Amino acid sequence: MFRAAASLRHRVAACAASTQVASRFASNFAVVHVGGKQYKVAPNDVIVTNKLDCEIGKVIRLEKVLLAGSADFTMIGTPLLSRDGVKVTAMVTEQSKGAKIVSFKKKRRQGYIRKKGHRQDLTFLRIQEVDVSLAASSDHQQLQTEASESA
Repeated sequence: MFRAAASLRHRVAACAASTQVASRFASNFAVVHVGGKQYKVAPNDVIVTNKLDCEIGKVIRLEKVLLAGSADFTMIGTPLLSRDGVKVTAMVTEQSKGAKIVSFKKKRRQGYIRKKGHRQDLTFLRIQEVDVSLAASSDHQQLQTEASESA
C-alpha cells in the first residue's frame, strides 16, 4: 500500500524536478480547467488529473482556459478566454492508478466491520505549449480601441 504511494510521489517528483528550472522561467502561463479541477500550468509542467480517455503519446488541446498571461500582462476570462486567443497543448505521458485509499468502519462490540479499497485512475499530462496570441484576443482588441479613442 505504501510502496504504491511512494512510487507515485517519486515519479511525480522526478518529472517535476526535471522541468522545475524550465517552468520557473517560462514566458507564458495559464489556468486551465481539466477533469473538474483547475491547474496553473506553464510549458514543460507535468500535471496529474483524473483519467482522460486518450492514448499515451497523444497531443491534446486543453479547451477550458480561465486565465492566461506572462510577466508583462494578464488576460482574465469571463468565465473562459476565447478559443482563438489562447492555445494550451499537452501530451499524455502516462495512464496509471493512484495510491490505494482504504475505507475502514467498525462499531465495537457489535461484530460490524467493513473494509473497502479504492485506487483512482490518473492521467499524467506534460504541458507542451501555452500560446497567447494577443492580436486574436477580442478582449485585447477592445482595450486597444478604447485606449486609442480616449487618446
